[in-house]
Amino acid sequence: MKRIALLTALLLTNPAYAFYSTLDNGNILKAGQYQLLLAPQFILSNDTGVNISGRFDFGFDESSNFRTIVGTGTTNFFAGVMYKWIPIPDFESQPAIGLLGGIIYGVINNNSALGARIHPLISKKFDTDAGELTPYGAIPFGFQTANDETTFPIHLTLGTEYKPVGFKNISFMTEVGFNLHEAFNYITLAAVLQFDENAGLKIE
Repeated sequence: MKRIALLTALLLTNPAYAFYSTLDNGNILKAGQYQLLLAPQFILSNDTGVNISGRFDFGFDESSNFRTIVGTGTTNFFAGVMYKWIPIPDFESQPAIGLLGGIIYGVINNNSALGARIHPLISKKFDTDAGELTPYGAIPFGFQTANDETTFPIHLTLGTEYKPVGFKNISFMTEVGFNLHEAFNYITLAAVLQFDENAGLKIE
């Protein structure tokens, strides 16, 4: 009976607060360029639900960007900062290879969680008759501290960014996350708007 009770408790416990995702690839913003993302996330395992987040990216140098994240939903509140470094750029037949890393804090049902994440990622941009496609993959891992316990959630994330023909600074993203260890399954969508400090915020 003790074993059954322990197994039930493990099955009913949500091992990772469901606010993690990648939503990024090897494309780099130049200094003075910015990007806004609006992203609903549909949680498909453990405590199912929906979160929505806003992300603000800005260029730093030729191989790195910074990102801030704020969101709400099933997770009452979450916020984080991330740094993207792409030492191997997307060039000719070579894919972009790098990593995204940072910290994220969340609150659900008056309980808080603090996580540190590293996302090794790879991507490749393709020009097609329908527009630009940038598929990407990552294996995000790290640790999360919540309720006096530490877990080590690991995901496999697969996604793509699509910029339709005729659009200059608007694109769309789709991402699927698979639970590899102490994590959760999800689908995330995103609308992306790019702009720079000279042209300002325009939809084109």
